[in-house]
Amino acid sequence: MYYEDNMNKLIWFVAAIICINVAFAEGTLASPLVTIDGAVSLSSDSYWDDEFGNTIGYGVGANLDWSKTKRDARVVMRTDLSYEKWKNSTTYTTWSFTKIPLFLGVRFYTPWYVFIEGGLEVVYEEWKSSYTGPLFGILSTGSNNSSRSYTAGFAPGIGVEFPLSGNMTCGIHARYHVGPDFHGTLGGFVGYHF
Repeated sequence: MYYEDNMNKLIWFVAAIICINVAFAEGTLASPLVTIDGAVSLSSDSYWDDEFGNTIGYGVGANLDWSKTKRDARVVMRTDLSYEKWKNSTTYTTWSFTKIPLFLGVRFYTPWYVFIEGGLEVVYEEWKSSYTGPLFGILSTGSNNSSRSYTAGFAPGIGVEFPLSGNMTCGIHARYHVGPDFHGTLGGFVGYHF
């Protein structure tokens, strides 16, 4: 029941943000310049006090730019979705921790290809553990535990984006995730302007 209630809240929150963006774009301004990008990032592990180490994460994102300029100073709306998973094990126990952060915010581009950003982040988190081993040194047993939750926080970031040939861009990006479990990400991305 707890999981279903949180899932419903997240669905309504995301639907509200999408409706606001569509109304803003269609109601008052012309169609924005859209950039879609894919990213690979290195994610630190502070949730487990560095027990899991770092992991590789993947993500997709989009910019909505009503100024329709690619190089001047400008502010764009930014959203992205990432997937990060940590895993560790001992002789009898295996743990895994998955995070799927959804970022909604703004990104400010300077004329020198550098950008800074900030926004809200809603994170789906799932923790799993399994134990297969002796019970009191006599019997062999197995057990599985899991929990799911949603957290929210603020995520400031900074990066550099360079134009490539045509409508392609590439860059590097760092973001610090401020919330119940602080951690950082550093990665590279490739984007395409529509």
